Amino acid sequence: MGEARAQRQASREAQMKRKKRSQKPKKQEETRGKRAIRRKRNSTRLFGALIVVLIIIALVFAAIHVGALIKEKNDALAQEEALKKEKAKLQEQLENADDPNAIEDEARSELKFIKPGEVLYMFSNDFNGGKDD
Repeated sequence: MGEARAQRQASREAQMKRKKRSQKPKKQEETRGKRAIRRKRNSTRLFGALIVVLIIIALVFAAIHVGALIKEKNDALAQEEALKKEKAKLQEQLENADDPNAIEDEARSELKFIKPGEVLYMFSNDFNGGKDD
């Protein structure tokens, strides 16, 4: 019985040796420790997260810049409209510059001219609501 046991053990050892020879060598990553593998994986994840954060920051700055440009455009359009109205008003004044009635009205309102025999009444700003007529 002891002899049979020794034969079986010897055959098992021979099979184990053959298996070890026939096995392919493991990859380098698998031969390193688990800690090194985890460290590499974590550094890769950290690098990816850093890139995502940088992209988000760039998008935020771009959105802020676009918002500022839109505001500037709206301000310029409003200013353009105001200038167009002022131009139309000045154009109308220029057309009426030779009209004697317009000249008289301007002289009466701005320069406080009066015709002979008229009396000019001037009120302080308190009486007419702060408007100077």
